[in-house]
Amino acid sequence: MRDLTPRPPGEGETPQSGFSLVEVLVALAVFLVAAAFTAQLLAEAAQQLADAAAEQIEAPLPLVRARLRSDIQASQDAACVRRLDGTLREVRLLRHPEGTVTYRVESEELRRAVEGGAPEAPVLRGVEQWACGTGGGLIRLDLTVRRRAVRRTPLAVAPEARGPLTETRTETLLIAPRGAGLGEGW
Repeated sequence: MRDLTPRPPGEGETPQSGFSLVEVLVALAVFLVAAAFTAQLLAEAAQQLADAAAEQIEAPLPLVRARLRSDIQASQDAACVRRLDGTLREVRLLRHPEGTVTYRVESEELRRAVEGGAPEAPVLRGVEQWACGTGGGLIRLDLTVRRRAVRRTPLAVAPEARGPLTETRTETLLIAPRGAGLGEGW
């Protein structure tokens, strides 16, 4: 028969208390991996928030292209109005359903205005150059835009390794107005 009476410490087996060094090192390694993973997730989330905030300031180019395309295709004719020195002053879209629509670059902002209407907010910011040409029933628009540089990696990198903060991009549109500029009979 076994003796079940409690024994004082020091007699027979000694009770174990605490953790061994190996257990502490394993727990520390798991904690460090989890902390590194969490830090990476936080850095990526912060970058996504910064990108989303920048999109609120800068209109995405595909939306601007779609707006220009729909305005040109809704008009029956287009005219590139030049200054005396030959630079482009404005693009007029004639016989548009809203009236004459004018696009003009003022202080690096592409602005849209409808004849007799209130001036609208800028369509696109950071326009460095623009050009227009018409012929053969088509209108060609070239826009050179300075934009925030697109991130090349989701990982956090040192500022000197990141590259330039802005990049220059040229968009070219070749679009036919309604009826290819040939008027109502088309």
